[in-house]
Amino acid sequence: MSINLLINQIEEQFSSSRSNVYSDKKRENHFLNIYEIFDTIKELNKSGSILSPELPIYKQILQYIISDLQYLDSSTLNVIPFEIVSCLELALKDWIDDDNLILSTHLSNDYNDFYYLPNPNREYFNQINSFLDTKAITKINYRLIKISLPKLLSRDYLSTVALYHELGHFIDFEFNFSQRLLLKKYPKTPLIPALQQELNHFQEYFADLFAAQYISDASNQYLEDRMIHDTISNTHPKTSERIKVVNKFLNTEHLEVLNDFNEILLP
Repeated sequence: MSINLLINQIEEQFSSSRSNVYSDKKRENHFLNIYEIFDTIKELNKSGSILSPELPIYKQILQYIISDLQYLDSSTLNVIPFEIVSCLELALKDWIDDDNLILSTHLSNDYNDFYYLPNPNREYFNQINSFLDTKAITKINYRLIKISLPKLLSRDYLSTVALYHELGHFIDFEFNFSQRLLLKKYPKTPLIPALQQELNHFQEYFADLFAAQYISDASNQYLEDRMIHDTISNTHPKTSERIKVVNKFLNTEHLEVLNDFNEILLP
């Protein structure tokens, strides 16, 4: 995609988003912040000041901006109940004391579409800001935690318990808990497909355990309601196994994966 086409698309997105009313000042400030960066890049492109070797970097920044815009559009005052977001933010603060993080959502038409978007991560965010700094362009002040959920369930208090699981994925990716656990268990083994599956399963178990701290067995009930086939996959353990892990955790029974994670979490 050419940079001109990308700029036109983002400009149209900004135009349609100007009337948004956000639930707090941070989201509003982030909207203004990324618009300022976009406007500067647009003017640089118009004046021919963007060098050809740097064109891919500017396009990456523009793609970052349009992704943030899409999530901001679904993080307005009337989309998801404010109290649900507030509870998630309190859980987040238990793990990360960073006022520059914003919980944001994207509404999907897929009824089963709960997921956390792991990229771009903190390192990528810092690289973008480093580049902007070298060009004397305003830095991005806030980083979005991007979670998708079904539009149909966005105001369903019972279904949104799944958001705690997705927040758990963010915490895991932020600190690389599952990655560190895999490296501890297999310190000299390359990431072959079988180990990638084990890593994926660690990530699901961590997110399940994270969620259970705050919502007890509510996520188990959600999984049971939606379970069609109780099968193992490359990305997820068996649903029945996930439920068993959470139940053991809540009943303070011996749980190997919990002990493994606790060793990783110890300072």
